Formats: sequence, structure tokens, C-alpha cells
Amino acid sequence: MPKLKPMPLWQSLISFGVPALVAVACHYLIWPYFIDIGLSNEDGYHYANIILFIGLIVAAVIAYWKEGNPLRWRSFRERYRLKGMRRREWKWTTTSIFANLLLALITTFLAVAVYEFLEFVPPESSPSGQPTNISLLLVVFCF
Repeated sequence: MPKLKPMPLWQSLISFGVPALVAVACHYLIWPYFIDIGLSNEDGYHYANIILFIGLIVAAVIAYWKEGNPLRWRSFRERYRLKGMRRREWKWTTTSIFANLLLALITTFLAVAVYEFLEFVPPESSPSGQPTNISLLLVVFCF
């Protein structure tokens, strides 16, 4: 396999900055739009992210094709270094998934108990307007 060269800064900004801006647009424009047309917060959030992820997959396939690679699964798999998982990787993956689910369950129940004890009501999770700290938001999404 050929040695990889680092990207120039301008190419990194395009490759990571543009998707970050699209993610911000999905979060602050598309998600509230879905809520306004009558979808629940969760459905709007998921549909906005599906739009983002489909766009990222389409962009990856277009970039792959523009490099001059053939549109075949074998060459696509080699270019993006997609390899099959062996038994050891499946063990780690399934163990990690179950541990993550268990920890999420425990954390959720603990958070509810602490919130009830403190009489705390968490804020809404849906976006309720413009971001208050745009510079921090850009730093988080871009880096």
C-alpha cells in the first residue's frame, strides 16, 4: 500500500469544515423545520441527521469516483480500507455494545433519581433559537 501524505490545510478545511457547517445547518435549521411541520423532537432529530449522513456518503462516493477509481465494490473496499472482522474484533465489538448499553441504562436511572432528589428539570433538547456562542460552536464542530 502506498504511503499516505498529509493533507494541506486548505484541503482539511474543505474536507472537515464544510461537513461541520452542514451539520450545524441540519441542527439549527432542518431539525426545527421538521418540528414545525409536526414531527416529534426525536423524529426531527433523526431525519435531520439522516440527511447529513446520506450527504456524507454521497460526497465520499463522488470523491472516490473523481479520483478515477472504478465503481466496483472490490476497488471501493480497498480504497477505503474496509476489511472483514475476525472473531476477536466481533468479541470486542459486541462486548463494547453491551457495556455501552448497560452503562447508558445505569446512567439514565441514576440521572432520573438525582434529578428527582434535587427537584431539577432538565432543559428541552430541541434547538430553541440561534446559538448563543457561535465561536465556541464553530470550534466544537470544526475541531
